[in-house]
Amino acid sequence: MADRYYTGAPLFSFGDGLSLTTFDHNCSCNSSTVAIAASCCCTVANTGERRGDEVVQLYHSVGAAVRLRAEKAHPVPLRRLIDFTRLGIEAREHTKTCFTAPRESFALTDQTGKPVIYPGEHHLIFSRGNGRETSVSFTL
Repeated sequence: MADRYYTGAPLFSFGDGLSLTTFDHNCSCNSSTVAIAASCCCTVANTGERRGDEVVQLYHSVGAAVRLRAEKAHPVPLRRLIDFTRLGIEAREHTKTCFTAPRESFALTDQTGKPVIYPGEHHLIFSRGNGRETSVSFTL
């Protein structure tokens, strides 16, 4: 089976870049709605002394058991970007942003190109592209 996904070490992390301020985020999801869609919100704070823009990225990753099962039939990405938002935040201020990831967002592409949602453990990962990430796990 040919490799579909790059597995080497990147020169820079996705979203890595120069910022003249610092940010922190706190994210959580409502797990009771995951059967239909994952509803998640993040509070993003500009902890620095200057106004700045921050990009919050939302990734999907499958749990180890799902990965093992799916990799028997097709390649599985380590993680996949499913949504993002860019926020302009004043110094020492914070804002809230929300994501809705429909159930289809958790599908993997099988060997025929068809999207398949595997039952089992899945993860939503909130990232700034560098630094600390927040991961929320749930079962489909």
